[in-house]
Formats: sequence, structure tokens, C-alpha cells
Amino acid sequence: MNKIYPDKHGLNNAITVQFKVYFIGRYFMTKAKKESTHTTISIFSRDIMSVISSYSEDEKTKSALAKAHLSFGTSDYQRKRILTRLAQFAAEGKIEQVARLEKIRPDLRQQVLFTLAGLGALNEMKPILTRHPELFLVDAPLTDISGAIFTSITIFRHAVWTGDTYYMCNMMIDCLPKNKKGEALRVALLGQYNEQMENGVDYVLNGENRHETQHSLEPLKEALNTYVTQYRNWTKAQRIKHWSTVVGSEETLQPAIVRYHYCNPKVSFYHKPTFMEAELVRTLQFYNYIDEKYQLWSAACQGLGSNFGITGSTGRGYAEVSRAEARRYGCGTIW
Repeated sequence: MNKIYPDKHGLNNAITVQFKVYFIGRYFMTKAKKESTHTTISIFSRDIMSVISSYSEDEKTKSALAKAHLSFGTSDYQRKRILTRLAQFAAEGKIEQVARLEKIRPDLRQQVLFTLAGLGALNEMKPILTRHPELFLVDAPLTDISGAIFTSITIFRHAVWTGDTYYMCNMMIDCLPKNKKGEALRVALLGQYNEQMENGVDYVLNGENRHETQHSLEPLKEALNTYVTQYRNWTKAQRIKHWSTVVGSEETLQPAIVRYHYCNPKVSFYHKPTFMEAELVRTLQFYNYIDEKYQLWSAACQGLGSNFGITGSTGRGYAEVSRAEARRYGCGTIW
């Protein structure tokens, strides 16, 4: 399977803000025309399934560290406590703490991996998938940092939905072993990709049932474009309200890949990036000029959508209440 690149024809160059859409449109994988592409595991031949299933390995349910601490017991009560804590870490954007649990409780590896996927934590997912590529075949519940709740999805299909194909999907493909087992898994991933692009996926967002092939940036683009076109017609109070509540609210609904590009300390939106840098700095940290402190653009980010919106124009995310306020603070904007 070759590398996946964004479809150049899907990039939006018309919007007046310098906000280039980097993952709208179709993406491709090689050998698609000649191969049978299905997602359901039951359709694979017994030979392929025997190859894939050979990845399963017996292991102790708890690490030595877990055995030394009663708080990491294996009872249902303790398991629920740990998973509740895991969800809390995810909501707060504490990726390191989430990843650490996999070493302490390897029996919860699947839950940790799917939690990391919801955070777009590529670097923490890679070693797990390298050791356990069979997890590519697992359909399980997944909660995205945007608030989207999937009752059943694979991590590869989730990556396609978020639009994190250039980085995340290619990383996953690189995790496949270069042998017969890896080829069987590659065929499975190709099936998942085609299934996603052809039929989409159902999820729930803020209590509303939705169905999409990929996450759409259109609502955010519309909010940004309205701000630009109405800027000279609005009063300062109107600009602040729109930027903080309308633009900010849309920003709360963005998956991790969008947040990482906003907060990337090495690349500014002001210079029209390609969004295909050799390496993306995956950080959720931005500076809140309103409260004068650093914050994480996590699911639990306080103030976003009510008190401020975020701009990524200066090579790092900044919380601002309006373009006028940004000028007062002396920092760039995305216009």
C-alpha cells in the first residue's frame, strides 16, 4: 500500500482567510481495482484469517507494577475505576498518562489504544500497533476529542474519518510487517478504507445522530468567512461575540488533527502551509491571552466557544476574542 496524499482538487483556495483545507476530498490507496475489499472479518478466507489470528499471544493480565498496587486490581469494580480515570485523562488531553496505562495493565491495551486514537496520539499509538497489528481488525467504541461518539469503529476507519490520512494512516500502514501476515492485514485495511469512503459511518455528537464519510470543515470555514466578510460592518462587540461564540464553538467540534495544525509551533497559517510537513508537532497547547496562561485544547477546554476563539497564525495556537484584540496584543492573525 503506497503513501496516502490529500487530493489536491479537494483543497479550498477560495476562502479569503488563509485557512487551507488539508483533508477534504478523496484519498487513495494502491491496488484497489484488483482486490476484493470488504470490512467484515467473516468474509475473509480461512487462510487469511489463520494468518491474521496467529498474531494473538498469551500474556499476563497485569504487569509487575500493577501487581504491586492494589489500586490496579482486576475486579470489575477496579476495572471500572481505571476506565473512568482513563476517560478523565482523555477529556483533559493528558496523553502521556493515557499511554502509561498500557504498560501497567496490558489487558486494557485495546481500551488504551482506542482512547489514544480519539486524541490523535500518533507517537503513542505506533509502538502498540507495531507489536500488535492484529488490533487493526478490532471494531470497538471510540470517543473522539471532538465529542463524536462511535459505537463501533476501527482505528483505521476513525483516522480516515478525521482526515488524518497523511500522517496517521501512513503511520498505520508502516506498522504492518513486511511478510504474508502484513499483506493480509493490508488487504483488510484497504477494505476498511473503501467501506468508509463508500458507506460512511454513524456517530453521535451532542446527542445528535450523524452520518459522514469524513469530518467536514465546512461549518468552521463558514464561521470564519462570515467574520471576514462582516468585519467592517460589525461593531467591536459584534466581532467579539461572533469570534468567541460562533467560531469558538465550531472549534470545540474539531478532531485532533485540526487542533494539532493550529497549535503547531513550527508552522503558521499566515504563510499558507501545505499541511504536509515532513513531521507534525502534535501538541494541544495554546496560549490564552485572555487569562494569560497556557492551556490544552482538550475536550474539557474551558472558555472556548464562550469567552474566546483560537487562531493559529503565529506558529502556535492563541486564544483571542477578536481580530481587534489580537492587534492590541501585538500578535498575528490568520487574515
